[in-house]
Amino acid sequence: EIPSSLAQCSALQDLRLSGNMLTGPVPEWLGELRALHVLIVDNNKLTGEIPPSLGELSRLERLFLSDNMLCGQVPVEAFSKLRSLAQLAIGTRPEDDRQEQPESVVAYLEAHGLWYPEGGNQQLSITATGQAAVKAAVQPSCLLWWPAVVG
Repeated sequence: EIPSSLAQCSALQDLRLSGNMLTGPVPEWLGELRALHVLIVDNNKLTGEIPPSLGELSRLERLFLSDNMLCGQVPVEAFSKLRSLAQLAIGTRPEDDRQEQPESVVAYLEAHGLWYPEGGNQQLSITATGQAAVKAAVQPSCLLWWPAVVG
């Protein structure tokens, strides 16, 4: 699990826990770390839904959640508040059967204008696995990057 002791680090700006075999849900209390600029928890075994509390991280520039076992819908409120977001990595493991999840995220981003966040960065770099990468690649208004091998 993501250590709950990190909840006490209110001035924390950069949290990188990639590839640590972390399990359990993405904790709601991460949304209380308002100084965060970077939250990288990709390549773990995190489960459950993306907590809406991440929308409170108004300074967040990089959010990497890919290569976990997350499910459910992306909370609309959360992503619409992330005005400083420049890099977003989302998606499932290539061997995961739930390939529709990344596609729904790309559809959400398109529907809510997060390619050009108002008052924020002019380009949003998105990493998506599965067919979402192919779909999003046709969007001229975003800079898209993903792993070299896309399933």
